[in-house]
Amino acid sequence: MAEILLDTPLEGEQREFAENIQRSANALLTVINDILDISKVESGRLDIEEVQFSLPLVIQDVTKMLSLDAERKKLQFDHIVDFGEFGENMTVIGDPGRVRQILTNLLTNSIKFTHEGFVKLVVSVEKEDEDVIVVKFVVKDSGIGIDEDVQQKLFQPFTQADSSTARRFGGTGLGLTISKNVCSLWF
Repeated sequence: MAEILLDTPLEGEQREFAENIQRSANALLTVINDILDISKVESGRLDIEEVQFSLPLVIQDVTKMLSLDAERKKLQFDHIVDFGEFGENMTVIGDPGRVRQILTNLLTNSIKFTHEGFVKLVVSVEKEDEDVIVVKFVVKDSGIGIDEDVQQKLFQPFTQADSSTARRFGGTGLGLTISKNVCSLWF
């Protein structure tokens, strides 16, 4: 309903309220989907789709979506993509939704915990043979960093770096856990 409302002529404050409703609904949907994904992982029922898709298009969608968040925080947001001979026509077989989910989780965290400076996504072909292409994704930022002893805890469900993190920055503490589990299904 918020989307429909936003498609109508609204005054400034009304538009702002409708956008807030939309953002809140999306945030709640993300939490619900994360909880469902965790329960699927724990029950061994998280499926990985195998379809042909454009990897450059998925990356473009994610970076466009998150560039606004970075811009609001006045962060330099770059993405460097090098698919070598494949270029912008690179088509792969895999799960575009899960690739999008992992990239979104990693980049959202990077933007959330970077107060000034930059966030960067670097994507490149690491290895290639007749049957397999290995693509490397690297997320870099100038954020606050994570102590080494805390890093391992971040991959436990509902865990964040410290107890005040959820209050200050929001989130459920599920994004990295889901990302790790999805990656483990591929490798």
